[in-house]
Amino acid sequence: MAEWRSAKPEAAVLPNIPREAGESGRPLNGYGLAALIIAVMGIFCAGLVSPIGLVMSLVGLRFRPRGLAILATIISVLGTLYLIVWICLNIVSWRHVHHGG
Repeated sequence: MAEWRSAKPEAAVLPNIPREAGESGRPLNGYGLAALIIAVMGIFCAGLVSPIGLVMSLVGLRFRPRGLAILATIISVLGTLYLIVWICLNIVSWRHVHHGG
């Protein structure tokens, strides 16, 4: 009787796809990736988490490769500026409404 072997079909069909981060041989900047995720979340959260993404991206700039960290810095700065403008406009409009300004 022939011996039955269990074959992994995903390895046979997709042999060149890395299974874990960094397995492809290219370095990965974890801080840059996390900062980019938080920066994109900041876009959908009206900039509320953008300052956190900015701090993380600045830390990520200390490691190589810097591409994701640079992109996260740009997005986080824009989100943080949006948040600052939004807060300032709300303060001005609140004073105008409540003080008859």
